[in-house]
Amino acid sequence: MKAVLFDFDGTIADTLPLIFHAFRKVFSKYTGRTHSDREILQMFGPPEKEIIERHIPPKQRKQAFRDFLQLYDDKHREMVEHNPDIEKVVRLIKEKGLSLGIVTGKGRDSANISLRHLGLARFFDVTITGDDVVRPKPDPEGLLMAIHRLDVRPTDAVYVGDSNGDILAGRRAGTGTIGANWMSVSQSDGFSVQPDHIFKDIQSFSKWMQSVL
Repeated sequence: MKAVLFDFDGTIADTLPLIFHAFRKVFSKYTGRTHSDREILQMFGPPEKEIIERHIPPKQRKQAFRDFLQLYDDKHREMVEHNPDIEKVVRLIKEKGLSLGIVTGKGRDSANISLRHLGLARFFDVTITGDDVVRPKPDPEGLLMAIHRLDVRPTDAVYVGDSNGDILAGRRAGTGTIGANWMSVSQSDGFSVQPDHIFKDIQSFSKWMQSVL
């Protein structure tokens, strides 16, 4: 193993409740509709800007996206706790000499906001966001881009994620796959495509990483 790649929302950070909150506020303001968490989750795939463009009238899209980012930033400290166990495991991987990357469907702006609030940017060698790809997960485009930039073979990398799309993307890219079910809210209740490993808590994942490094 030479590289560990992570999804972000629901894997690195417990950001899904914040995302639901920000989208719900924006959609309510600009469309008058109140969406459930499940309805918002079904919109996932493209980055936030594209989701807004699909659901909000053209003249209001730019301001709606600004509002989303402002809500996401303003509420981040309140709604997303810093998880020392996550920082501990990424620090461990880094200290063992492996490359670290993020491959996420979220946009570059919101990814940077979260990495700034959580103080995690310094650990990652590459971050591929939904703004960097044409085809979102489960297409492997983002993973293959990260692998290329890290100059490793797919078989020397593992991808850690909380959704079926993450596991499918990893399979299609040729990486190992790890299902993460350690956050309060995940994108998938279970995995329809079986990952190579599933971990219910970050401590178990950390122990496994120590055993294979």
